[in-house]
Amino acid sequence: MNDVIDFTLNPNPGHVRNNERSNQMQHAMHDWIDRAGAAMRTLLMLYLLGLASLLAGCSKEDKVAVEVSGYNHMPDWSISGFSVNGGSGPNLSPESGGGGFSCCVEIPKRWKPGMKAKVSWSYDTDQGGPRPPPPQEAEVEIPEYTPENLGTVQVHFYPNHRIKVVASRYSLGHPKYPLPKEDWAPWTLNEDWARNYQLDQEEQRKK
Repeated sequence: MNDVIDFTLNPNPGHVRNNERSNQMQHAMHDWIDRAGAAMRTLLMLYLLGLASLLAGCSKEDKVAVEVSGYNHMPDWSISGFSVNGGSGPNLSPESGGGGFSCCVEIPKRWKPGMKAKVSWSYDTDQGGPRPPPPQEAEVEIPEYTPENLGTVQVHFYPNHRIKVVASRYSLGHPKYPLPKEDWAPWTLNEDWARNYQLDQEEQRKK
């Protein structure tokens, strides 16, 4: 697994504020401990050690490692490489994607408003072709997801250095894919997936 960086949140992440409150609480507890007896001091130190372990584990338990994939919507340029918060994605030929996956990037299990991802990418072209644009970097917001539909982090590359990022267990072409249809081209709705999804919905309504 690659070294990974958590998705950034805008405004400041809640866990930063939680850590500040935790530090303030521990300073106050230590002042009280200095005034306590030896036996009480031992008990309270054990309590603080357990609390510190719990706080350290909370942030890790709230994250999950997922694969990285991408879609190149451009007819002219290839994507010779890209990364999402340090997690590398596969190379993408013009108007291709969705079939290659790289591991991995860590993201929160639960979406929060203002969540963003930092994407870096490079262009390429056929041998002897025009000189590709310079490497790019951008921060983009992540559309809402739930623990039930969370899956691969998928980066979409469009002309004029425009990108979009989604986290979904669905692939482009599925009726529940979390992008507007106007952002799908040249991909279209997969009729088999749509039919199976409709049958599943009908079965759920019968239960």
